[in-house]
Amino acid sequence: MALFQSHGLSILLLIIRTQFAGAESCSHVDAPQFITATQEEVAVLPCFTSIHKATRVKWTKLSPKPEDILVWPDNPSVAHKSERVAFESGADVVVAGNLSLSLRDVRKSDEGLYSCNVWLGWSCVHVKNITLKVKECKILHSVMAAPNGIATLPCLLNMTTGNTQISSVAWAEIKGDSEIQILQYPTDISNQTFLGKRVSFGGNLSSGDASLALSMVEYSHSQWYRCRLQMGQNERCFEVKLQVKEFYTAEEKLPGFMWDVSCLSPIHLQSFTLLKRSYQVSCGM
Repeated sequence: MALFQSHGLSILLLIIRTQFAGAESCSHVDAPQFITATQEEVAVLPCFTSIHKATRVKWTKLSPKPEDILVWPDNPSVAHKSERVAFESGADVVVAGNLSLSLRDVRKSDEGLYSCNVWLGWSCVHVKNITLKVKECKILHSVMAAPNGIATLPCLLNMTTGNTQISSVAWAEIKGDSEIQILQYPTDISNQTFLGKRVSFGGNLSSGDASLALSMVEYSHSQWYRCRLQMGQNERCFEVKLQVKEFYTAEEKLPGFMWDVSCLSPIHLQSFTLLKRSYQVSCGM
């Protein structure tokens, strides 16, 4: 009886070894790839194969510890383990060779090494490893302002049930790998900043708006700025670039000419309406 059990255990170990050996020695190995993503956005980890008879496809997050996150065909113990994870073009497209992984609402904890594996039976026929790097801060659209005007740099946190107010905010100017603090909440009187009274909060902190208002802007203020804020368990970090540029009116550019602005795009038209004047610009000129 003991001999039979020992023989059965040996067979089981052989099967396990065969499975792992196949996973470690795939017939086709793609070059490793490095992907950068921004928090709260969608990250696509590319994986394609020309083998259309694959019996199994599996995505595994290898770090900090191995965890299967998506398989095909569906496996109740793995499939839809996270609603944020799916095949980029849907499970139906997997048979056509597109195995790319779509990861929605990217978080810092998603950072790490991922592996896309394809099997035929117990044989691993394709593997690709991808390292996902998640930027700490979300990059916002640039803000433009005229010299001596007011620039409002956005920094907003969506309100959720149970959160009543922002607990802390820190605005800083980015200088290479370092930061220069310019405004914070709660206010630290002992930490006076180089911008002094030029900076203030331009939004309602109680509603999650920690936008920065910078008055009397100068060309030297054309920099990258970072906002870190926390409300309850929610933490966010945003980076925004301020561009200080002179806005010219049509009269200042070509005095005496009649302009027809009907052919201008909304972006270009905006510079003509800053001083609340109307112009006619000939697009054929």
